[in-house]
Amino acid sequence: VGRSGCGGAFAAVVKEGDWNMLHMLLKRGVRVPNVVTGCRSYLWSNPDMTRVLLENGMDPNLPDWQHVTPLHDLCSDQDKSDESRLVLADLFLEFGADINAKDEEYRSTPLGWAARCGIEEMVVYLLARGGKIQLPDDAPWATPLAWVKKRGHKKIADILARYEKKK
Repeated sequence: VGRSGCGGAFAAVVKEGDWNMLHMLLKRGVRVPNVVTGCRSYLWSNPDMTRVLLENGMDPNLPDWQHVTPLHDLCSDQDKSDESRLVLADLFLEFGADINAKDEEYRSTPLGWAARCGIEEMVVYLLARGGKIQLPDDAPWATPLAWVKKRGHKKIADILARYEKKK
């Protein structure tokens, strides 16, 4: 096993939830790299294992080549249950994930991604945890409100409007 930490044996160990092998690899110095250029969702397929990886140096903002963070991914993954998404989001935020990080392609925060993808539960969650509806350097087309208008997510638009009114 190389020291890159992704692909091959390490990916299989994490994806399969092999605790003994994971602890052996970590003991031998294998770590998740600082940037992952390929598939990485296996790193947060098991919240308990994700916690161990974070405790052993995995960046809670682990970017891909487009600066997409795990929080962004959780806000677009339609296959995850809301409960699983929230458990993982709590975990990444506990370890210091930037709730307002922006990716390169959509120039949006995780809140923007959740709004764009119509994931209401994540919109509510991120707002409650301090996600910003608009940042000073936002492109007008990249804000959560712009995405919900473009995608027709009326219920989320109403949530964002109510939140803005409360402020």
